[in-house]
Amino acid sequence: MAKLLTVFGATGQQGVWEQASAVVEVSQGKAVADAAVAAGAAQIIWSSLPNVTKMTSGEITNAKHYDSKAEVEEYIRTLDIKSMFFMPGWFMQNHLSIMKPQIMADGTYVFSQPWDTSSLIPLIDIRDTGKFIAPALLDPDLYHGKNFTCATDFYTPMEMVDAWTKATGKTVRFQQVGTGSEYSTLSEAQSMELRKARGLITKYAYFGPTGIADLTWTLKQLTETPRSWEEFILENLPWF
Repeated sequence: MAKLLTVFGATGQQGVWEQASAVVEVSQGKAVADAAVAAGAAQIIWSSLPNVTKMTSGEITNAKHYDSKAEVEEYIRTLDIKSMFFMPGWFMQNHLSIMKPQIMADGTYVFSQPWDTSSLIPLIDIRDTGKFIAPALLDPDLYHGKNFTCATDFYTPMEMVDAWTKATGKTVRFQQVGTGSEYSTLSEAQSMELRKARGLITKYAYFGPTGIADLTWTLKQLTETPRSWEEFILENLPWF
């Protein structure tokens, strides 16, 4: 009996970040999809994101690393292959290094971002990827063409710092900033993309107006519970 092959496709680091080119990422993604079809794969799971330009009716047009993945998704939907679209939220791992709270002169720690205090950030531990793609692997027909909104929950910056404070015993505060200094550890291409896409978090909660409902549906499909932000913090002690 022939084995069924599933291809998991993801792009990003070499496409947009290193070469600052959405065209490169789109070409890479389409090449992966074409190769999957040529190899006789039964299914492709594509790491996708919303088309921000369309989702915001043209209000935000510079989130290229979102739109390029969505363009590849649209292409995959035209191919003769089962598909499922894994749409990850904001990686918890971002906060282990480049977006980690910084110590102040008074011994407290400050988490600085341009988000509003009430902004909703969908957090996902990237180690939970398998929990989100398992349903499609087990039943490709049922989930063919479906988008999975992948996060454990939506958190505000205040909830994030409160969890840090509780777990570490250190006072962690949130500071909204807009000078761009919060991107000093990123490459020029990365910082430009994130500055221009700020409204995606503050106004559209990353996944857009249907994001909360879409996440609720996705979580109901899972057989394993993804890690919470609080659990992630505890697993990565000590932070400071």
